[in-house]
Formats: sequence, structure tokens, C-alpha cells
Amino acid sequence: MNKQATNGKSRFLFFYQFLGAHSLLIGLFPFFIPVWLWQMGQPLPVICLFVSGSGLSFCIGLRLWEHVARHQSIISVLLLTFFLELTIVALASQTSATNHMIVPLAIANGFYNCFFWTTQRCLFLQLVTSSNSGRQYGNLQIFVSLFLKAGILFGGLLLETDNFLWIFLLSASLTLAMAFYFYHRNHPQPIMQIRYEKSIDLKSLIQYRDPLHSRRIFVIDGLFLFLESHLWTISLFLISNQNFASFGIVVIVLAALFGVVFFTAKNTIDRVAGSYLFQLAVLLYCAGWSFRIMLSEETSAVWMVSGLLLITFCTSFFRLVFNKRFFDIANATSGNHYLIVKSYYTQMAVFIVFLLLAILTYLIADERLSLQIIYGIAAVASLVYFYYRRPTEQLTSSTDQAITLKPK
Repeated sequence: MNKQATNGKSRFLFFYQFLGAHSLLIGLFPFFIPVWLWQMGQPLPVICLFVSGSGLSFCIGLRLWEHVARHQSIISVLLLTFFLELTIVALASQTSATNHMIVPLAIANGFYNCFFWTTQRCLFLQLVTSSNSGRQYGNLQIFVSLFLKAGILFGGLLLETDNFLWIFLLSASLTLAMAFYFYHRNHPQPIMQIRYEKSIDLKSLIQYRDPLHSRRIFVIDGLFLFLESHLWTISLFLISNQNFASFGIVVIVLAALFGVVFFTAKNTIDRVAGSYLFQLAVLLYCAGWSFRIMLSEETSAVWMVSGLLLITFCTSFFRLVFNKRFFDIANATSGNHYLIVKSYYTQMAVFIVFLLLAILTYLIADERLSLQIIYGIAAVASLVYFYYRRPTEQLTSSTDQAITLKPK
């Protein structure tokens, strides 16, 4: 029993070391990529194409990730992830000199996102149950917030002073140091359970169905994650008078509120989570996208602060409730298979829809108006989340292989 407890603690420690390292590195530069491209003079259609290319690259990277995760150690997965992060910063240093490097930058960004997020979700799934998933996800977000804010603070200050060389050197030093640290550490095995699961082929992916309406949620959720992490950051940059230092401070303040929401709700979400709470979270999320339409550089300071606080609360509360349901369903059904299927659908939808958004924003000359229109569409589209059902005992009678309950 003591050995199992020690092994469990080691896995938690390993997971949070991995998470903290990459959260810090993401804050130094990858978090700033959309606003950095904007600052370089790239129009919104090009940024949408960048996101679209990243989504396609993510899908391609999933095949490589599955192969490495099945046949190599977890350390190999981590070292590849660190290498891809360093590749992003190296390519970005060349992108400032030539726009032709945006394409390889999008490819590297997609591969890095694939390796980091897929690994993180699979490891996290092994550490949670339906009775603690909300609390553990809240702890995860608070932890990420601390390291991400540190990276954003330094990254924002260095970008504002045009010290991209220092960002590269700092990222490279941290990446190599952390890769060396993980390479020489002994970690509990087995840690990537995917090697024991059936591989996902194109036929099973196309035919995937379940009674929880997961597929339509997979499609819509990726779009919102990229809207939150890319286009919304551009809006925040505009609100911050296109100043990286001010932008970093705004993000840090909002991240602090984000952490407060998670800290307040994480210990009760597992006890009160239900259909009515989920429906409330969806309505708040819809309201959050509606609030985004009303904010601009001309908005008064009082309304600006109030709007940003409301948006952050609505988004963070929804993300906590939604991810509680998502990981509970993954735990109750096909585990890592469920996570990987979501990634395929999510990223392919990102590729297609952001390609269409690039055309839309190209046709609309006013880029701020384009963002408002996109946020309006997002407010309506967010109601699709109402279809996401809770995992119930009815799943045990399902004949769909993808939704069969895992053996205990």
C-alpha cells in the first residue's frame, strides 16, 4: 500500500514538473505568437491561416505522437516536446526577417501543441477519477497560472524592448536544462497507457459515434479554444494600446482572477456538478462571448475593467465545469482513445473553419469589425455545448465499441 502511495505521489510530481516546465516556456513566447505576428504587421487573414495550418499540423503530428507513445518511453515523448518548443522560437527568430517562415512556424506550432497537450491530457487522465476530477483540474489550472504568468511577465518585457535574442537564449537555456533534467530522472512506469490500447485508424475515426453527442462537441470545442487563445489575445493586445508590457500586465491580472475562480469552485464542483450547473455554465459562456463584442479601445476604463472581469469569470467557470464533464466521460468510457479522437476532430475542424475565417476576414476590410462578427458567431455557436450529455449507467448497455465502459 505504501509502495502504491509513493508511486502515485511520484506520478503527480512528474506530471506537475512536466506541466510547470512547459507552462513557463509557453509564457516566454508561444503564448505571444498571434499578437507578435500582428505586431509584425501581419493582417488578420494571415493569422487565421497560421491557426489553420497549426490545426492541420496538429492532426499530422498525432500520428507521430501515437507511434512514439506506443513504442518509446515517456522520456522520448518529453524530449521531442522540448525540441519542438525550441524549434518554434528558432523559426520565429527567422520569421521576423522573412514572411516565408510563417508556414514552417505554423507546422512547428501544430506539432508542439500536439505533443504537449496530448501528453498532458493523457497523463492527467491517469491521475483523476470522477470523484476528484473537478478539484484536480482546478489545482492544475492554478498551478499552470503561476508558471505561465512568470513566463508572460518576462516574455512581455523582452518583446516590448525588442530583445528577441534574449527570449531565444532564455528559452533555449531553459529547454536544454529541463530536457537534461528529465532525461536523467527515473520515473514510475508504465506511464503512457496508450501502448496497451487499440490504434485509431481513419475508418474508426469517421464512424465514431456515441450517445453523448461527443463528436459535435469535439468539433466545436477546438474552435473555441483557438478563439480564446489566439483571436481573443489579439483583442486584449488592441485594448492594451498594442504595448507588450501593458498586455502582459492585463493577462496576468486576468489570469489571477482565473485562478481565484478555480480556487473557489474546485473543492465543490465534484459534489454539485450536474445538468443544471452545466447548462448555467454554457449560458455564462455564451454571455462571455457577447460581452467581447462590446469592448474596444474606446470603451471607458470602468466598463473595460468590468467587461474583462465578467468575460474571465464566464470563461473560467465554463472551462472548469466542461473539463470536469469531459474527463469524467473519458474515464467512464474509452480513456486515452476518447482524448485522441477528440483531438483529431477538434484540429481538423480548426483547419477547415479558420481557413474559412481567413477568407471572411479578407473580404471584410475592417479587422476590428471582423473580430466582433466572429465573436457574435461564437456566442450563438457556444449553445451547441448544451448537447453534451453526462456519462450515465446507460452507457453499459451501449453496443458502440468506442463508448463501452472501461473494465474496473
